[in-house]
Amino acid sequence: MAIGCTLLQKSRPQPPEKTKIIIVGCSAAGSKAAKELLKQASHAKIICLSEEPTPAYEKPSMADVVSGEETFSDIRLADSDDNYAKLIRLNSKVTAIDAKNKTVTTSQGEMLPYDKLLLATGRAPFLPNELAGARQLKHVYFYDTEADVNGILSSLKNKHDPKIALVGAGIRMLELGDALKKRFAKIEISIINRSAKFLGDQGTDNSDQIIRDALQNHGLKLLMPDFVSNLSQVEDKVFLTLQSKQSLVVDAVVFALGTSPNSQLAKDAGLKLYPDGSIWVDEYLQTSESSIYAAGDVLGYFDPVLGRVTSSGKWKEAKNQGKIAAKNILGFREKYQPTPSAYISRFFGLNMFVGGQLRLKPNEKVVSTSQSSESNLAFFLADNKIKAFSMVWNNKAKSLNKLRVRRAYINQSEVSREELTPKALSGRFSKFRDFVVTFF
Repeated sequence: MAIGCTLLQKSRPQPPEKTKIIIVGCSAAGSKAAKELLKQASHAKIICLSEEPTPAYEKPSMADVVSGEETFSDIRLADSDDNYAKLIRLNSKVTAIDAKNKTVTTSQGEMLPYDKLLLATGRAPFLPNELAGARQLKHVYFYDTEADVNGILSSLKNKHDPKIALVGAGIRMLELGDALKKRFAKIEISIINRSAKFLGDQGTDNSDQIIRDALQNHGLKLLMPDFVSNLSQVEDKVFLTLQSKQSLVVDAVVFALGTSPNSQLAKDAGLKLYPDGSIWVDEYLQTSESSIYAAGDVLGYFDPVLGRVTSSGKWKEAKNQGKIAAKNILGFREKYQPTPSAYISRFFGLNMFVGGQLRLKPNEKVVSTSQSSESNLAFFLADNKIKAFSMVWNNKAKSLNKLRVRRAYINQSEVSREELTPKALSGRFSKFRDFVVTFF
């Protein structure tokens, strides 16, 4: 007697026909969620609401648009004939969410019902209260949207010797400065920053000096530490007064002083928030309201490496969250697992690779394994565990050592100082991409 057996495959969750799913925000997380929903449940009624007048784009590539190497058409997230593009409603800012009755209201006066809602509203540029009036001035921008980029270029266009002030010294500002130098050969760039350090705490004294030297070699004026105390319009220019009493007259000003979660909608809807304003979610990216999910920079999550709540701020991670949120909206119940925070960048002849949280606490320490005028490699340790690492090198630097500590960083296992010596970090690489691939 033969005994047969049938292997049962787990069926894919299928929501009811015509399930109404609304996505608020169509950038990294929202666009990825919409595409995943189309893939998994094409029969659902999906709407992606965007307050911008143009389709979303790859924000990390905005510097390439500024430099002239690409256009916004090159970096769109959807083609006009893409099924995803047909889901997007532009100029549709959501002004209210009624979680009880499951509706959203738009700036156009529409009241749209939903069965499931995804908030992917990202983060908004921060500006100190004392400078709030700067938002209304002509030629003042935040390097956050397509309109900002177009405005910056318009303000500098046809100027014989254009002048711009960049307020802030983080990675995006350095990339913007580099892009502006590539596009406008005679541009005069002034960087204004409260701190004398670049990138906040995300580097060491040596890496900071490498960056400073590179910027000065490219002719940038570094007004740091200093800050803006007043701005005003003078004909077609912007007049800045600094705390040091120094004054500048420029064609454009760009602020990049950090961001805050764009979570007012969630707050007004009664959703649970973290103290920093980011949206609370569980391990399935579900908010405190069961029919509402969140993805992207607007949410907060517990990072086991940092030991605290944080938000990613990284494009790739926002897309990952969007995909997982979409699947869970459909009933897959897939847990979100944060990946180690890291970013790579190039500006003014420098390469930079940073992973983890570099803000040190009293019981933490830095181990610099390689320092020179051309390169710096440092590990940030907490309880003998690699909390973060930082690499900066210029194009003249010799090939650096590969990190042989990937598993220790991700798993948060202890390492000894001997493991972080140049000899222990054996292996070589010759290209920037080789190192990134090796580490991750």
